[in-house]
Amino acid sequence: MSPEETTVFWAELWKAAFLLSALTIFYNQNPEKRAIRAIRACEGDVFHKETPDHIEDFRASVRKNYPQISWDPVPRRPLSPISMLSEITKRYTNLNSINEDFRKSLNFDELEYDVLQLLHQYGQVHYIIDGLDELAWADLTGWLDVQRGLFKCAFLLSAVSKSTQYLKVTISIRNYVFNRSTQDPHADRTDAHLLKLNWDRDAAESFLNQRLHSALGGNFARSEVLEGPRPFAKWLGFETKLPSSRKIEESVEQYLLRHTRLSPRNIIDALNKLASVIGQAQRRQDVFGSDEFSEAISEIARDIAKKMLVTTAEEVVATIPGAEKVLAARQDDYRVQGEFLINMVADELEAAIAMMETEVVSREKFRQLLELIADFSIGSVSDKSKRQICRDIEGILWRSGLIAYRDGTDGPWKYSWADGEFGFSRPAVAAEEIGFHSSLIDLCGLKVTEDAPIF
Repeated sequence: MSPEETTVFWAELWKAAFLLSALTIFYNQNPEKRAIRAIRACEGDVFHKETPDHIEDFRASVRKNYPQISWDPVPRRPLSPISMLSEITKRYTNLNSINEDFRKSLNFDELEYDVLQLLHQYGQVHYIIDGLDELAWADLTGWLDVQRGLFKCAFLLSAVSKSTQYLKVTISIRNYVFNRSTQDPHADRTDAHLLKLNWDRDAAESFLNQRLHSALGGNFARSEVLEGPRPFAKWLGFETKLPSSRKIEESVEQYLLRHTRLSPRNIIDALNKLASVIGQAQRRQDVFGSDEFSEAISEIARDIAKKMLVTTAEEVVATIPGAEKVLAARQDDYRVQGEFLINMVADELEAAIAMMETEVVSREKFRQLLELIADFSIGSVSDKSKRQICRDIEGILWRSGLIAYRDGTDGPWKYSWADGEFGFSRPAVAAEEIGFHSSLIDLCGLKVTEDAPIF
């Protein structure tokens, strides 16, 4: 299948997974009372009553109308879309057999009609899909196809389907997938149905405060003080931080968040680490002050930077043409595993960034970094191909949050997640300077050159 056909294939597979997942709310061993009422209300529309048992008549109708999805035994409980996707794929030997024996034979229109009739009586269902990046370790390139198809499915459901009235979906996808998917010429048709949830600095700080407020009186040191508009500052015992080698003071919240990707997972991990350090200091009757805070954040930052480089490496291997084959050819066959190749690229990214030496570099020096990564990833190619690959790598570093840019030496820094930049594939052509993420300063030993932090 071509890339476009592969995306449509996964989009329809996701659509089937969502519809079938909703169907199992009713088609399981012990449907809840609300589901039973919906089944009975749909007699004559979804199925015909032939025995005194509405539930068994409904199950028999499902088995007859959709033999491709008959379950034996009937599921004990409703299945999630992820579980349903697994149920579908494990029955076939490969994607081609799924395409021929399942996708092309399933009557999507009838299935959607039946599910919507049931949901009309039952009410809305809301699915949340996250964590698809975990597939990258098992399938170096296919995991992006799965995400592209998921976004395409959400697009199609919102643009041309009545399902959105009852079927709500929240999905978490890579910035790369969002950027590529929104280039669809008909993407504006989904604006009324697709709500883009961009996780920015304000959202991250709000999450930080809410998380600490919810932990008031918890089983860890100083949890009794987690009140007020700035619980993090109250917990630490100080409100601001003057980083070493800089001249501008910043809030403790800003100091923490700029060393993360702003994600909830990063924030929770950082809070757990700080709780452990503060608890140890309290047990030893030691002081936990600004210096101890810096040491803890530095350790947190190095761990986050490692993870950021790994996610960046995943995208390099998945999207740069020929990268997987070139990288694998350099290693012994028994060592060529997805995890090994991804970590190999991540290590190279770390070494290349460390060679930049400072937290801010000119566009020209940054081009040297891109060429280093390109040479490592794809070897010798024509100048034209190398320029395109460098542009692709620049986009990956940008979307992964490793870099920011500014138009001039005095201009504001711009980030891939910020208003006006979110969804763009790479820094603007007018970018004169490139700055690296705060966590990379700790990991790669970059020299601080700015009075104020970049991120």
